[in-house]
Amino acid sequence: MRGSRLRQLIAGGESETVEFKLSLERMDLLARVAASFANSRRGGIILVGLTDEGKIVGVERHLRQHGGSPRRLQAAVRRQLMASIDPSPRLKVRTVMLDGVSLLRIAIRSGWAWGIVPYQCGQIYVRRGARTVEATQDEIAVLERQGYRKRWMARMRRGLVWGLFLVSLFLAGFVALSGFLMADVGRGQVRLADTPRDLPIFRPVFAPDGQTIVVHGYDKDWGNWNLYAISPGGSQLRQLTDHWAHEFVGGFSPDGRWLAYTCHAPDSEICLYDWLTGETQQITQLRGSAEHPVFSPDGEWILFDVSPEKRPQDRDLFVMRPDSSDGHWLTCTPDMRETEPAFSPDGQTIVFVGENETGEVDLYLLNWDGQMWQRLTHDPEVRESRPSFSPDGQWIVYASNQNHLNSSSDRNGEIVVIRSDGSDWHVISGLVDLDPVFAPDGQRIVFISQLRHLKPELYSVSRDDQELTHRSTYRLFCAIFYRIVSLLTP
Repeated sequence: MRGSRLRQLIAGGESETVEFKLSLERMDLLARVAASFANSRRGGIILVGLTDEGKIVGVERHLRQHGGSPRRLQAAVRRQLMASIDPSPRLKVRTVMLDGVSLLRIAIRSGWAWGIVPYQCGQIYVRRGARTVEATQDEIAVLERQGYRKRWMARMRRGLVWGLFLVSLFLAGFVALSGFLMADVGRGQVRLADTPRDLPIFRPVFAPDGQTIVVHGYDKDWGNWNLYAISPGGSQLRQLTDHWAHEFVGGFSPDGRWLAYTCHAPDSEICLYDWLTGETQQITQLRGSAEHPVFSPDGEWILFDVSPEKRPQDRDLFVMRPDSSDGHWLTCTPDMRETEPAFSPDGQTIVFVGENETGEVDLYLLNWDGQMWQRLTHDPEVRESRPSFSPDGQWIVYASNQNHLNSSSDRNGEIVVIRSDGSDWHVISGLVDLDPVFAPDGQRIVFISQLRHLKPELYSVSRDDQELTHRSTYRLFCAIFYRIVSLLTP
């Protein structure tokens, strides 16, 4: 924003679309104002570093708290606002200079365009003149009605865009070209099972016998996630659970008797599935959101990540006995969110996904005693997910979005193998692949791919496959795919 425009905003004072804030000390009040702007027709701008009368104070103190980095300050503020408002509005946070003083400009887009009604701490706020107030029942009803209409129009618009996109592909002959490129990109990959088209599956884990893979799949008829088992080469999924709540795969005990998984009852808790009897039992009551359980190699412990009820913005690692005893925190780091842990085969090391206070997502290693942290990946522009060790403990496989097709998710990602010391990494599968895990022989990697049939399916590829990013066809396919995604993504 140019200085002249900024001066005009400040000179105009607070209004229906402009708010001044002295500091970032009360993020709850800042989130309340942002939610009210998102519920207005025109959105609004929050300028931080000004008194109510428009006197320039600046945000240098907050910059110093983030190492003098505007980028870190912007990322921290944006992350906190997005976490405090549901559904999250579209907003931009920028540091601007005026008369040699740093200010923070937060621009919030109106949710009217796409039909959302944001709320903060369960309350809907609106803007009346220069004040942020709780919405009345009549105002809430108006917001809900316009939201429904906008969402319906958005669905119709998306359907029309996709229809035109498919027609343009046919006219341009892209189908033939993409088929050729896809065959080369997928060279060396083996499809493991023919799963039903109406049952998306994710998160494969091997049972200790090495002959069965368990996944969670989405039942569209009932609208919930259940656990399923399938054998490589098979064509029939065996449903393991049939509960009203969502259930997500975790990991097996070493003896193959128990499968730990996430169950919603109604909060996310940890449950055990008895592989012999088919019975289930809930083993946690943590008053928080518990996910991604895995057994230790000796079967004595279950490790998972938890978002405490009193600190929902945090996520730490928790460990307990399978009989629910000896539960304790393995990590408690307010400046880091730890998720998706996995044990090394000897049980002495844990790999997990960590998100620091600047929003950077990387892989970390941690000793079983909770000491000796080691950062394994270091690219701030890349998000990693679902790490796990090879059976010999020498390698780690994970999903990554380093092809940059989707900067905020790992859904469009590559499968990467890296040595457990952080060296010698290479990409073995790419574009729309996720949820990798080593096969019991340690030579092949099983993962979920949506590349060929536009539905999640089980595939495998050799651990020592050629570095995919060195193939010219892969780079060409990425370029075409990225251009299409960019054109179709708002």
